[in-house]
Amino acid sequence: MHYHVDRLFPGAAPLIEALASEKKDFASLLADYEELSTWLAVRERSAKTDDEEIGNVRELIKELENEIRQQLEKYDEHPC
Repeated sequence: MHYHVDRLFPGAAPLIEALASEKKDFASLLADYEELSTWLAVRERSAKTDDEEIGNVRELIKELENEIRQQLEKYDEHPC
């Protein structure tokens, strides 16, 4: 299950699952996105986390989102 990715690309769940099962690099990309998104969700609720650290993670998440989008568009006739 790819909770954060499925929320980002709600109509692409079947393609996401197919690509994740066929391509290790895509599955790894999804895992990285899930891990960082979960980390961010937890840390944003904590006053202990440095704003700069949160900003850096948000940047990484955006980069991963773009990379996931590019992969989905590459293999789907209906772009995200």
